[in-house]
Order: sequence, then C-alpha cells, then structure tokens
Amino acid sequence: MRKLKHIVEWGFVRSLLFVFSLLPYEKGKVWMGNVMGWMGYIPAVKLRRRMMETLRIAFPEHSEERNREIVLKTFKNVGHQSIEFLTLEKMDKAWLDKYFEFEPTGAEAVRKAVREKRGQLFVLAHMGNWEMLNQPMTLGTGVHINLIVAPMSNPYGDKFLCRIRKTLGTNLIYPQDVGPDVLKALARGEAAAFASDQNAGRRGLFIPFLGQPASTHTGAAVFSYLSGAEIFYITNLRLPNGRFRIEILPMGRIDKKTVKDKEACIQEFTLRYVDILEKYIRKYPDQYFWLHNRFKTKPLPEDKIIPRVNFDLQPY
Repeated sequence: MRKLKHIVEWGFVRSLLFVFSLLPYEKGKVWMGNVMGWMGYIPAVKLRRRMMETLRIAFPEHSEERNREIVLKTFKNVGHQSIEFLTLEKMDKAWLDKYFEFEPTGAEAVRKAVREKRGQLFVLAHMGNWEMLNQPMTLGTGVHINLIVAPMSNPYGDKFLCRIRKTLGTNLIYPQDVGPDVLKALARGEAAAFASDQNAGRRGLFIPFLGQPASTHTGAAVFSYLSGAEIFYITNLRLPNGRFRIEILPMGRIDKKTVKDKEACIQEFTLRYVDILEKYIRKYPDQYFWLHNRFKTKPLPEDKIIPRVNFDLQPY
C-alpha cells in the first residue's frame, strides 16, 4: 500500500514537472510555481494554523493579514523552488551569469580558501532557494561541496532529487557517515554544507529563536573545533527581477589549541549562527521556510536555555 502511495505521489509530481518542461523558463516558473503553491496551501489547514501561531510570536507587530501573506508566499516559494530545481542539470557559466550574482567579499573569501586548499564549513538555512546553492557556488568559487542530507520517505522522489543534487560533482553525505566523511572532505580542502535551522531534538542546544526556545544543531561548530575549518553562513536570496543573490558571511574558525572550554566555544559559534539567521529572517520574512515544525522539541524543566548574544555580523 505504501509503495502504491509513493508511486501515485511521484507520478503526480512528474506530471507537473513535465508540463513545466514545455514552458519557457522565466514565465513557466512563475506560473507553475504559483499553481503548485496554491495546491499546497489550500488543503494544509492544520499546517497553516501552526505557521500563523509561529508568526504571531515571532512578529507581534505584524497584522493577521501580513502573516497570512507570508504563509501564502511560503507555499509559493516552495512551488517556485520545485520548478527552479530542474534547471540545475543544465546549469553552466552562462546560466550562472544570467541569473545569479554574488556578494563579492564573502565569495572572494571562499575562493581564497579554495586556492589555499583549506576546508570550509557552510552553514545554510531553508531560505530563498537553498537547493540552488551548491552548483552556483561550485561554478562561481571553484569549491567542491559535500552536502549533508537525509533521505526522503518517497524512494522515487529521493532518487530523482539525489541525481540532480549531484550535478557538477556535489557529493552527498548521509547521517550515518557524517563524522568520518566530513573530516575527510575538510582534510582534502573541500567544503561540507549543513542545513542547521531544523529541530535538533533532544541532542540540540536550547537557544531562543524568533521568540521561543528552539533545539539547535551544533554540527558546524563541532567540526570547526575538530578540524580548524572556517565557518561561512551562506544564503541564496530571491531578487525582485527574478535573479538570485548569494550572500556569504565569514564567521571565523575554532583553533582548539587556544580553546580552554570546548563546550563554551561550540556554544558561542552556535549562538553566532542563530543570531545571523534570525537577522536574515527578520529582514526577509517572506523568504523563510515557515513550514518547518521548528519548535517541536520543547525544553524540559531541567534543560538549560542559553541566553542569546547579539553579535556584530549583519546581513549585507
């Protein structure tokens, strides 16, 4: 029964993708993205209710109308992203120049690390179009990316997704292989990319985020401590003209030779990531992936909630 469900789901998605393939890219992605967005939005009553509750806490200054607008735009963004994802297989330098721009300072910092064969840790969030980061980064900076991923529940969709994600040499690392494979990649002077804005369960640090305690992943900070690799916060923002802007913020590195308190150091770098992510969300709330159940894991009475720190890092 489950196999049949997966076949039907994937057959429906493939049908939509086939229709898009017949349309001109720029007009097609807008039209199909909106259609897929509305198809997700209308039946998702419980999900929309939870999103609205999260937005009320995160943005008490917003009207209900403004929050409903953000919820709808979130679904449309997912629709647009699904369509844009297909272009990764044909992406080349000409495509990159036509549709992407880079914030120059951060991009040059990554290029310098590539030239010097220093490993890098990319901290990503589900914002803008996060699926269109690896290939543009490879074309634009020369970096080889190892992406930490979890398999989809639908095996047909997962196979399709993995094939496109591997375009231009991106390597996929699954949860059971994260430790050794990430350290090997960093030692080769490559990059490991973590999407670190999802619920971390009981293993995470509880840090206030958008007005609520959120269990937060520490992986990038841990691997910086183990390897000395520099951490970069990277996001791919949508621009009004249909292009994208990749912004890269160097966040520093951990030199464990000088660290006296390992846990405090990992905590500080995790706080840096949370701080810059929340600043980006408050600047571009329409571009964040509010569908996540980010606050699923609630702190217990004995859990420590780590106070937030306001760092100097700011969105460009």
